[in-house]
Amino acid sequence: MAKTFGALLREKRKAAGYTLASLAGLLDSTPARISAIERGLEAPLDRTEIARVAKLLGVDPAPLRQAASAELAREFRSQWPI
Repeated sequence: MAKTFGALLREKRKAAGYTLASLAGLLDSTPARISAIERGLEAPLDRTEIARVAKLLGVDPAPLRQAASAELAREFRSQWPI
């Protein structure tokens, strides 16, 4: 099974040596928001934020975008079952 957006973000953040606070500061966000995203309690970052965080972490944004899209699609389907 593919990793959630939050799990992937956490993995990339830690691999790049950032703390929640340091990444949040660079994104003009809060550690609480980044933590909530990583734990799946808040929606994934938007496309602009994903591009920014990928650049900061030195990673390809495509896997983050794919994980975010999949997560948003799952959320939509759970709220609007066919």
